[in-house]
Amino acid sequence: MPKHIQTIQLQSLYIRQIAEHVAAVGGDVAQWLARGGLRPAQLELDLPELPMDAFARLVEGAIAITKEPALGLLVGDRLRINTLGVLGFAAMSGGSLRQVIELLVRYIGLRTSLVSLAVQVHRHELRLVVLEPIALGSARRSVLEAVLLALKHALEFNRVGHGMSSGLSSGPVSRVAFAMPAPAYADFARQLVGCELAWSSSWSGLVLPIARADEALSAADASAYAQAEQLCERERLRLASQQSTTARVQRLLLESSAGLPGLPLVARQLHLGQRTLHRRLLEEGTSFRQITEDLRRSLASEHLQRGQLTVQEVAYLLGYTDLANFRRAFRRWQGMSPSDYRAACADVSKTRD
Repeated sequence: MPKHIQTIQLQSLYIRQIAEHVAAVGGDVAQWLARGGLRPAQLELDLPELPMDAFARLVEGAIAITKEPALGLLVGDRLRINTLGVLGFAAMSGGSLRQVIELLVRYIGLRTSLVSLAVQVHRHELRLVVLEPIALGSARRSVLEAVLLALKHALEFNRVGHGMSSGLSSGPVSRVAFAMPAPAYADFARQLVGCELAWSSSWSGLVLPIARADEALSAADASAYAQAEQLCERERLRLASQQSTTARVQRLLLESSAGLPGLPLVARQLHLGQRTLHRRLLEEGTSFRQITEDLRRSLASEHLQRGQLTVQEVAYLLGYTDLANFRRAFRRWQGMSPSDYRAACADVSKTRD
């Protein structure tokens, strides 16, 4: 595997959903798939690890072919709970929204490695936060829109009480937050999502009143839930065993909440000796140092471009205890200081607007 390429795991179902939109406008699906190095026959099989840039090309191509900038929302609207496989079956049987949310946090990786999830409690709100473990690039808006709408459907599958009001849903999700500016189709997004939308937020995710988190769900089935959860765990272990060592290391690094862990900790988390881990990475054409360097470079650029964190906060997240070391590293990567890079990105954004 080339050293500089980030890969993702993605269920073929999601590519098929996008392909259907391409086909609906008369697009050549085979030609479109070729942009990502895929063939039509592969959509009926488990997809191999897909380079992130190849997936981004597919999303860009689909939007260009369909001339539909809200493609992410349209795909997400079709991703109902039954499309989540065994994870969806477990969610259908959950006893409360809190239990369903905790399940989604643990096992979202069964469906995609594009995002991960976390739970936060803020005053009287429960937040299901969508994290971006890898730089989503040009596919970011479409991915976040699809993921958030699919998660909302999953949480509102078997809500109790509370019918529908005119205009906005009275389901458990009270607000959907997007860590990106409002698009030109913001009114359409509000109608489709069916609740309050918060654009240019500091985080992406769903908001629920905490008082509703432990309400009993009408379709609760403790026995079915336990069985489905066991199947989720087996599937998680199976997928982990099939991932390349490089992908497993990348995942662990990206899931760290405070800096990037070192080789000893990552080796221990993978239940490998440090020498064994080093050897396997060499066999795949990379090294722990190179993976760490590549991730720091891409994540630093992504965070600075978004402009939601200070340079010092970005340095801390990437494991730099000395801000000067981060600045030197960033200058080596981009040929300019972090502050100059952020200013340049802001100028480009203004030009586009």
